[in-house]
Amino acid sequence: MPRQTSFAAGELSPFLYGRTDLEIFRHGARKLLNFVVNRQGSAVSRPGTKWAWDAPSSYVTLIPFLHASGESYVLELTHLKVRIFNARTINIVQELATPFQSGDLGEVQWAQVGSVMVLTHFRREAQELEISGVATINPVRYAPKGDVAGDAALEAAFPSIGGNPPAMPVLIAWQPTTLFVADAAHPPREWKYKVSTLLQHNVTGEIIESLPRDITHYVSGNVSTGTTIPTAPGSAIALPADNQLVLFADAPIYIEPGLGSTVTPPSNWTPIENLYYRGRGTLFGFIGRCATNARFADFGVKPDYETPPLRGDSPFASGEYPAAIAFFQQRRAFAGPSSRFVASAVDDWANHDEPIINWPGQPLAATLVNRRRERIVSLVALEHLLALTDTSVWAIGRNDVPLDFDTFAATTRVIDEVGADPLMPLIVDSSALYARAQGRGVRALQPGQNGSFVGDDISWHAEHLFRGGSQTPSATWVSSRIVSWCFQREPWGAVWAVRSDGTLLSCTRTGPSTWAWARHDTDGDKVLSVCCVPRNESAGGYGGWEDVFVAVLRGGTTRIERLTPGDIRGQPLYASDKGYNGNAIGAEQFSYPVDSYVTWLVTKSTGSAVAGLSHLEGREVWASCPGVDPAGPFTVSGGTITTPAGWGPTGATTFYAAVGLPYVCDLETLDVAPGDTRQKTVVSVGFEVDNAAGLEVGEDFEHLVPWRQRTVVDSYDFPSAASALVVVMVKGTWRRTGRAVLRQAKPLPVTVLGITRELDVGGK
Repeated sequence: MPRQTSFAAGELSPFLYGRTDLEIFRHGARKLLNFVVNRQGSAVSRPGTKWAWDAPSSYVTLIPFLHASGESYVLELTHLKVRIFNARTINIVQELATPFQSGDLGEVQWAQVGSVMVLTHFRREAQELEISGVATINPVRYAPKGDVAGDAALEAAFPSIGGNPPAMPVLIAWQPTTLFVADAAHPPREWKYKVSTLLQHNVTGEIIESLPRDITHYVSGNVSTGTTIPTAPGSAIALPADNQLVLFADAPIYIEPGLGSTVTPPSNWTPIENLYYRGRGTLFGFIGRCATNARFADFGVKPDYETPPLRGDSPFASGEYPAAIAFFQQRRAFAGPSSRFVASAVDDWANHDEPIINWPGQPLAATLVNRRRERIVSLVALEHLLALTDTSVWAIGRNDVPLDFDTFAATTRVIDEVGADPLMPLIVDSSALYARAQGRGVRALQPGQNGSFVGDDISWHAEHLFRGGSQTPSATWVSSRIVSWCFQREPWGAVWAVRSDGTLLSCTRTGPSTWAWARHDTDGDKVLSVCCVPRNESAGGYGGWEDVFVAVLRGGTTRIERLTPGDIRGQPLYASDKGYNGNAIGAEQFSYPVDSYVTWLVTKSTGSAVAGLSHLEGREVWASCPGVDPAGPFTVSGGTITTPAGWGPTGATTFYAAVGLPYVCDLETLDVAPGDTRQKTVVSVGFEVDNAAGLEVGEDFEHLVPWRQRTVVDSYDFPSAASALVVVMVKGTWRRTGRAVLRQAKPLPVTVLGITRELDVGGK
């Protein structure tokens, strides 16, 4: 009487059907369709999906945006635009234009800090999306950004003190003759001055430094006698071309804040103070700061060359764009074309100026050099910064060593020789999951000892799921890549992955080195993209859960649907059951085993016309309510179906139900003892189930037997969901497999904890 206690290995490859020597054989299945394996190894029928909105195109990528306020958004990226949806209210917030085209969408990479997300693609200019009241999207700047209206880069700003242009700070000497005239004790030297302004954003409070401006003029004055700057026309004089100036502690140079018209910053920015730099050629260093309307005195202190002014250099050549983005050790890092890697200055993400002199914390630029040409496709920030290329994986830096110019070479190395597809990697329990190059499955990089990483192919035992439509060992290999995926931490810890042929897969980590894969379908429709966002805690109810948004191509139209891992209670949802904002609690906290569904308040005595189904026009749908035998099938006509009078839970007057597309949940065990030539037949099957009703079981899917679960306490009502050992006598045939199968063909939930098969064993 073989007993299987879990399905922690998931659906196994046909190549493993005879590997009884492997531990995973005892915990695997021949088929898991529309079942998710949870962390404990149970097979749970997946929740259905609730229709949310329609996308304008089948070329779509869904991206999660987690706002600093705790609100969650879904970015719907389509050809040349992005629509922003509130994930809780399903309201569109804003629509913005982007440079990303249809063919780019699957390879867009992103990273987010606070209310700002950076999006990259190697063929397009990187974009910075900010949701701060009003959403804006602008090209990434490698210098101070403009204001929320998208103005040009901020420049130094000065108040007017009268006079004529150039509306800039001007130099004035201690004595009128000492600015240029030298004596033996005070020889002139070449000096240039630059000035920038610190500005604070009026809404976000962010403080940035502007690009600097050169100080190019002086005025005749005498600070020692209190002479003020003249305001007569023509009073500003250009500095000599050789920039020879006298500057000593006893012969200082003063800088007046501004001459000419007032120079004001863009709207929403307030000047705080001016920063002054001195140097020659291209080498400048910080010499001091003061209020924007105050006079600055330079007594000849040595410039701090470790703090140069910004130059606004782009780290990429003209026409080249970053392919990947990550934030690591307070730096903003980009991976450019081929093997180029660049990182901003520490705590200064807009500063990618190539250092003139290397000082700690300055921007970095390097090329990863190995035995062959490599193209960086992704960056992942863990204890190390991982750079994934099309042929290998690099670790850059270490968590205990600051990433800098003098540590880069020593802490950068190849850690894995398996390349990656240009798909955003996932972080699952401190492991980095990435799609292998050429679409041959999924690999995990797990932290090892002493800062090392261990590479592990987590799909080797389910390789058949990456062969496109064919599931047989003898089939010609047709690679089917993962084109979109997300990690749903709660409640299952499941990865949801979309194959290029539109098949949806799930993968759960059920042990230190065990991953369970399963397949899912949506009534023959094609899945395009997925993303996961956390449930807003302020919404009430099950705030700790996470919602998966799924883009599904149904009938030529792309539907965006929400897979909510809510409880499917054994009790119906009455009109008095309310969630936040007075909405039906079933619409937000509970899931139904139908796809693309809408929820409706149904009147039991007369039945109800359920509207809002125009997105399923002409399709067969079912009505589902917890604790009630589902009603159907109905054909949607005019966007409506009508539930039958009298259908509903006992004692109900009105209750909430969901109407959507049905799907079948199939589970098939492996053979009892492959290679045993004796004939076997399954006499009975014991399924350890939780929250189950309406099952069919058998030795194969052609010979199914219904589970007769009605008891006296059920009277004439629909049998209540059971949590028990379900024993079904099976009229099996004599064969050598000894398999057992389970099917849930109705829109009802089921959780399978284990299986026991009673066999009769005959001769050879």
